[in-house]
Amino acid sequence: MLSSYRFCCSCLLSAAALIWTQETACAADFEAARDGWKTGGAIAVKNGGAKPDVVQLFSAFNGKWHTVAGDLALGLSKKPTEYDETEVDRSNGYLWGVSYDRQAGYPVELHAAIWRKSDGHTLLGLSLANQEALSSQITCFYDYDPKTSNLAPLADYPVANFRRALKPGPRVVINAAIPRQGKDMQVVEGMLDDISISLIHQYRWNGLQHVYAGADIDTAHHLADLVPDYDPASPFVRYDLADLDGDGIPELLLSDQTGEQVAVFTIYQDNAWHVFSGSGSIRTGKGVVLMASSCGSGCRNDTYAFLKNSDPQGSLTVYELTPPPGAAVDDAEDENSYVLQMGEEVEQVLDRARAYKMISGWGTLKDYNPDWKPLRSPVLPEETP
Repeated sequence: MLSSYRFCCSCLLSAAALIWTQETACAADFEAARDGWKTGGAIAVKNGGAKPDVVQLFSAFNGKWHTVAGDLALGLSKKPTEYDETEVDRSNGYLWGVSYDRQAGYPVELHAAIWRKSDGHTLLGLSLANQEALSSQITCFYDYDPKTSNLAPLADYPVANFRRALKPGPRVVINAAIPRQGKDMQVVEGMLDDISISLIHQYRWNGLQHVYAGADIDTAHHLADLVPDYDPASPFVRYDLADLDGDGIPELLLSDQTGEQVAVFTIYQDNAWHVFSGSGSIRTGKGVVLMASSCGSGCRNDTYAFLKNSDPQGSLTVYELTPPPGAAVDDAEDENSYVLQMGEEVEQVLDRARAYKMISGWGTLKDYNPDWKPLRSPVLPEETP
């Protein structure tokens, strides 16, 4: 899916990265480095003119934020190593370089590209990353004004209009891919550790800026195949990621266009697990998620799922009929059921008192209203033609 990009698997939100001055290389906290770029002021471009190319603009940037990979890409490296590679594609407005930093002890990779804007300005985007760390990419963007021949930093572009799905945190990874061919861009959002799912946010270039165009779910699992009675005629086309059970790890919610078909998945130990699906409201508490399904007047059809650090532990299904006025209570009670399931094979029918004792132990659950975001393509079963 990312084959058209030279992609650095690293992130915008991270612990540390490397920044160099003209005199010395030094380790710097990532946030400080990014804030330094954003607040470092304009950079003058020598002989910039109306349409400077990627080499001219990056040379100006490298003059202020000096890197070994930048020197290599610009042909300024005096001591090349066996790790060094570089490529300059002026026609597509792109350059790339990888150079081994002797002081840091690992390869540093650089990507840079330009976009010609319809207002006569030029956008410069670049990323710098430690190839050996998943959490050390710095990505920044500058606007070049031909009237002043200056590069002005753009704070958090394109994150300013980034449709974030995950709550920011130390394990959240956001990767921005600087494209060589084409001007659209991808921003990949996911989690560190063993969570095998990520969202690939697509941004379309409209001639002036990148505009959000939806996301793709990247996972090794065919999520539709995990949902019982899934209807491909009404496929999942929206998603949400939210920590429903309060363990710090988000659950994945999928929905059709109307919200009549909703599924909740938990991501645990490199696997996606179907929690429940159906039509109804969602409520949450510590270690428990409830789907309260509609089953007509005087009917209750609730599924409580127990999660421990996103590991599905079991479920309690409650089905109750409330008798209409004047009807015998026993007629309704005969239809009621309370089923506790722990694991795939262990199922136990409870009486009403025990079921409600479990429910009361979870306290008051809070309503959760999903923040639905569009998927670029529907989630379909594996065998769908």
